[in-house]
Amino acid sequence: YKNSTLSLSLMVHEITEKESINEWFSKRTWSVSGNRVGAGEEDVIDTKAERVVFPRDTEEVSQILSSLPPSQPVAVVCGGHSSSNTSTVAVANAVVVDLQHLNSVSVDKEKMEVTVGGGVTFRSLAEAVGDADGALPIGTGDTVGVTGYLVNGGISGYFGRRLGMLGQRVIELTFVTADGVIKILSPSSSSDEDSTLFNSVLGAGSALGIVTSVALKMESGSSFQSGGQVIVPCGTKDSAKRFARLALSFLRDSVLPDESVSMELVVTADFTCISTFIFYDSFKFDPISYVNPIRDAATSGNVPIVVDNVTQWNTWLEAASCLWPIIKEMKGNPLVRMDHSMGTTTYPDDDLLNFIANEWIGGVPLEDASQSIVEIRTLGGAALSGEKLPSGNCSSLVFADMIIAYDANGKSVDERRSIKNSVDCVVSLAREQKDVQVDFSATHSQADDPPVTTARDRGIEIFGR
Repeated sequence: YKNSTLSLSLMVHEITEKESINEWFSKRTWSVSGNRVGAGEEDVIDTKAERVVFPRDTEEVSQILSSLPPSQPVAVVCGGHSSSNTSTVAVANAVVVDLQHLNSVSVDKEKMEVTVGGGVTFRSLAEAVGDADGALPIGTGDTVGVTGYLVNGGISGYFGRRLGMLGQRVIELTFVTADGVIKILSPSSSSDEDSTLFNSVLGAGSALGIVTSVALKMESGSSFQSGGQVIVPCGTKDSAKRFARLALSFLRDSVLPDESVSMELVVTADFTCISTFIFYDSFKFDPISYVNPIRDAATSGNVPIVVDNVTQWNTWLEAASCLWPIIKEMKGNPLVRMDHSMGTTTYPDDDLLNFIANEWIGGVPLEDASQSIVEIRTLGGAALSGEKLPSGNCSSLVFADMIIAYDANGKSVDERRSIKNSVDCVVSLAREQKDVQVDFSATHSQADDPPVTTARDRGIEIFGR
């Protein structure tokens, strides 16, 4: 590090030497975009940033932004998960603002409030919330940046139907505008301008400025009753497609109408199907017998059940952290990812469920990208009935995403390009489906997609208008 001369009154840590920036990039970037390696670029472990700055507080963030010319590209890194591959790569001559030092977490258990700095990840937040016997609608990746997630329309497949979207639980945030003005925003902001800005940040915030801290209203941990999984190793793509199609019918016909439970179906690269259930405090039935149709689907497809325990988690934190060990094992040199999503604001018909099973699951190259997963989850509930945010995630009932991931080491350029082309083909087919939004979720889409796979109204879908 060296001290920046951005200001005479405040010294900011920064790095500017190319070698040091590349070293930072290799440590800070969890994955790189499949669009880059699919195009055969040689410098896939590289960044285009001209410098990286490390503010220690809100005032330094303000100092940095106010010192830059209006035309200066700025990227922000708050966590270290999939979307970091866009922020850390950045664009030519960009300044990257790394918020890793804004890592404070404070809990007011009496008020059931938690306040986190702009560089805090879900692991730190979840552990603090769990210690306070609270609950929040967070994602399942522990390295995801909290503020980066909520300003891009963050959703929670496990907890959103009961607790809403994370942005709907914001009670106050500290925000630095693109020209360096510090604002304290809340739902009760006095001016119309600040009230509008508060709402806009919770979905479009990454295009407006930098959130340096956020206060969230927790729910009691008792809002979570129990949860667990049924795991079915299908073995082949055809078996996985058949099982998934039956599971999707159960998701639509039984789970979706019942807001006291959520379901997520995951298909892994080896065609293991994992059905995860979260039962909320309002669930009145027997969880074990409730999921009998999933067991019937396995029997019908003549595939085994190796885990059958839908009440294995007894606390919110156990459920929130269940995937952390799995995500930790996702590694590569580099790890390559492509993220895409599709969703519907209405109950999916049979044609759409067939498409999800046959193409969204069956058409993507899971067997060639060994760390990939496809996820289909129920949304709606409190996220749909709560405060409307500028995010397409607010309107979705069923949400499907694909995370195509593999170790680029050992893959030829042709193999990488083939994987990318297969993914692009499935995404293009999804755009032809009736009543479906594609890549509408800023947290589950590929920011650097070329125009051929980007719908003209994609911005409208992402920001929920």
